Amino acid sequence: MEWIIKALILLLVILFLASPWLGRKKRKPEGFLKHHETLADERVLYLQQLADLEYDFQMDKISEEDYQEVKEELEEKLKEIYMQEEKNEEKARAMVEQWLREAEESK
Repeated sequence: MEWIIKALILLLVILFLASPWLGRKKRKPEGFLKHHETLADERVLYLQQLADLEYDFQMDKISEEDYQEVKEELEEKLKEIYMQEEKNEEKARAMVEQWLREAEESK
């Protein structure tokens, strides 16, 4: 009887540890959504780098000249990302409006 309990506990531990590999696979976003997700990830990365840069500057780890140079580069990259996200939002809005028109026409 004791070995049955040990075997069940061992089985539960194995299943728990293997659960990430046994679970359903997440569907990856395709096309438009995948690009949007990538931009959002990049935006978060650059915002974090900007925060880290600010912290390093406040702790006197980098010179003001280096701080300004890197800050301008990061801000430029963020500006490009925001502009691309805005374009994507406009595209998405246009796609939804088109779908709504088509749905209304098909009634």
